[in-house]
Amino acid sequence: MDVSTGWGRNTLACSIVIPTYNEEETIISALQRIEDALSPEDIEMIVSDDGSTDRTVERVLDFSSTRPWIRLISSDGNMGRGEAVAAGFAAGKGAVLAFLDADMATDFSHFGEMLGNVGPFDICIGSRWLEGSVVQRSVGRLMISKAFNLTVALLFHSRVSDNQCGFKAFKREVGLSLVRDCGTRTDRGWLWDTEMLVRAQLEGFSIKEIPVTWRAGRRSKFSVKRDIIRGLRYLIALKLRLIREYRYDKKN
Repeated sequence: MDVSTGWGRNTLACSIVIPTYNEEETIISALQRIEDALSPEDIEMIVSDDGSTDRTVERVLDFSSTRPWIRLISSDGNMGRGEAVAAGFAAGKGAVLAFLDADMATDFSHFGEMLGNVGPFDICIGSRWLEGSVVQRSVGRLMISKAFNLTVALLFHSRVSDNQCGFKAFKREVGLSLVRDCGTRTDRGWLWDTEMLVRAQLEGFSIKEIPVTWRAGRRSKFSVKRDIIRGLRYLIALKLRLIREYRYDKKN
């Protein structure tokens, strides 16, 4: 991919967005891990804070004070992880727009492979369901994940094996186009990734999945009862919305 590099001018090779909400215990180690692995001249890190009430913002500001390749953007309130990523994409300067979860559940050693596949493909994502993936989580969570991805496949004819792994990269124009199509919704919750990938397939964008090493974070904000019910409602509403949208497009 032909890009100019150097933070503060032209276009960077990659913007890495890290959404945060009360991540004071994990965010600095995540930033340090990325910084140690990549050249700051080629990338920028955007911490997109979603209204944290702990010391996340304070810690990021202190850590980034001598690192101009790290930027912090903040929302006024808790809009949701997906909306935080979308805000980071909009602020990014990179030819590739990527995002990682702050707990670094996906081993960062896979980042180079993911980045290298953006160019040949429009989108590259980590998958915990491909042969070669190494995953550490409870049997219950494995079953929930499998059922969820099967539901998405049945509802939307999706060919993606893992919609929710927080390890994704997009060509800039593709990522921004999908963010615009998704719009801003506070009822989406944790389903932003899924909607992005469903829309990407409807638009004909190419998606490459790669196997990853993944381990469950120390603490999860996912609530089985609350989030599964909310998720099913949103998926059904999304299905109806996409039927209306794409029928309209065909008529015009």
